Amino acid sequence: MNKRSGARRHRARYFPLFIFLAVFFVMAAMTTVQNYIIRDQINIDSFSTQAIVTMVIYWIVISTVFTLFTRWQIIRVYDQPMRLMAKATRDVAGGDFSVYVRPLHTADKADYIDFMIEDFNKMVAELGSIETLKTEFFSNVSHEIKTPLAVIQNYAELIQGTHLTDQQRKEYASAIIQSTKKLSGLITNILKLNRLEQQRIQPTPERYDLCAQLSECALQFEKIWEEKDKLDKENREIMTRIIGVEIDLRNIMWVYRLKKYYNVTRGTIVSALVPIEYNLPHVSLMKMADAADTGGILAEISEGPYKNVIKDFENPERDFIRVMRRAYFNEILQHPFSVASAAGYIFEKAEEINNITTALEGVRYNLPPTEIMKYLCI
Repeated sequence: MNKRSGARRHRARYFPLFIFLAVFFVMAAMTTVQNYIIRDQINIDSFSTQAIVTMVIYWIVISTVFTLFTRWQIIRVYDQPMRLMAKATRDVAGGDFSVYVRPLHTADKADYIDFMIEDFNKMVAELGSIETLKTEFFSNVSHEIKTPLAVIQNYAELIQGTHLTDQQRKEYASAIIQSTKKLSGLITNILKLNRLEQQRIQPTPERYDLCAQLSECALQFEKIWEEKDKLDKENREIMTRIIGVEIDLRNIMWVYRLKKYYNVTRGTIVSALVPIEYNLPHVSLMKMADAADTGGILAEISEGPYKNVIKDFENPERDFIRVMRRAYFNEILQHPFSVASAAGYIFEKAEEINNITTALEGVRYNLPPTEIMKYLCI
């Protein structure tokens, strides 16, 4: 501790003796060489002691002024920014990822210290993103682990009862086995994530049939649309509103994404859509599919029932999640004891899984945390 403090006191000296001595001896050497060169024009032997002392004092004064000026420049240009960086680094080491160091100059006058500060700020931002992802990940994992453990504990306590039939014991044992499998699967995925972070898993590119996947999703929505008719009148109307809005928004997103990012035909786009019409007319969807570019899609959306819904087409899922959460929230407020509560819970869990999957894919493809955060719908 004493050595470290002493080192800091040494670095904090405002009069660096080394610079002073270097300048003094350089001036002495220059004067000596100069006098040697012009020795034929002057009589060195005639120099008085006072003249020599005056010359030495002159060297000392010039060396002192030069040393102080150099030290001032070092403090202004180097020492003060490094002290700010050191303080910011200590704050980051203490867990504060909100640290931001202001650049010393504007972009057109930036020097190497400004570039170092910029890189430091980027590093802190990425560390903060990693910390956020880690906190949310452990929060979700702890919840997912506690749920099956609670189920196992509850059913194990019930099995200990003496007034159970064989059928009940089998049902309780089956529930314990299912929870155990779920817990085992979760732990396996965590171990895979650890291997993934250590780069032990190398991705293998494979061809993927996107249209087949979208067609399968469309068929699932058709099945859900049919199954809702089995509910009572109130719940059927609730699910009709919720599922109808989701189908319309997903159809819009799929048309936009297929047009912008994939070179597919109109027939392929139509085959990937959910053939159910709610607020969005089928004619409007066909116009989007026939549009020459994404501008035509946006123009058609601006004239439809969802003109004020989707605003961020770089990541339309954010608007989709926002609208769906509001739809579930409104239905739950109006009908708190309806199927809307269960459907809203399932929706939120599905989005948590999507975010975890997106984060894992981002890590697998070595994306920086700040880039991964752009694709998360939080």
